[in-house]
Amino acid sequence: MIRVAVVGASGRMGLCLIKAAALASHTELSVAVSRPDSTALGKDAGELAGISTVGVKVVADLAAVVDQFDVLIDFTRPDASMDFIEICRQAGKKNSDRHHRLQRCPKSVDHTSG
Repeated sequence: MIRVAVVGASGRMGLCLIKAAALASHTELSVAVSRPDSTALGKDAGELAGISTVGVKVVADLAAVVDQFDVLIDFTRPDASMDFIEICRQAGKKNSDRHHRLQRCPKSVDHTSG
């Protein structure tokens, strides 16, 4: 099982990625990260994405949970992405150009949350 972290978790695409990672048979959503000022912080990522509770609370600090994922999917801004890459590099995570298809974004995701 591939443990997936989604950064940008409260955005439109982040919610689709949360749903896809949680529902795919070969992945497990293990981390959801959003901005420090997001109203999604502390909420269950699955509930925000319109699926059942998945037991993953949205957090603001990727460094605090860097040991809890195998793959990081970042759907934020390029400047923020560089910070996330550095956090992963310092934790010994490897960069990869391989892309795994989870599935198409399932319909009925509420994009108004967070």
